[in-house]
Amino acid sequence: TCSVFKEENDDQIETFLAEHDEFSRVSAIEAIAGSGVLTDEGTAALKDCETLEGDLQLTPARIGSDGFYISVLERKQR
Repeated sequence: TCSVFKEENDDQIETFLAEHDEFSRVSAIEAIAGSGVLTDEGTAALKDCETLEGDLQLTPARIGSDGFYISVLERKQR
């Protein structure tokens, strides 16, 4: 999302996961880095934005960007 507000980001993911146990969070940095679009420097810069849950919260104070929140969810294998 284009937001830094917990209620628009993490709270929404938590609600979704509580209602959909077939999904789980995966590391956003690993998902993005695995796509080949980040340099090593870009990956290192994102480490400062990583949450305890593995999401990314980008802010002007952290990396000079606008506010963004990135969460990557994966459907569990059946």
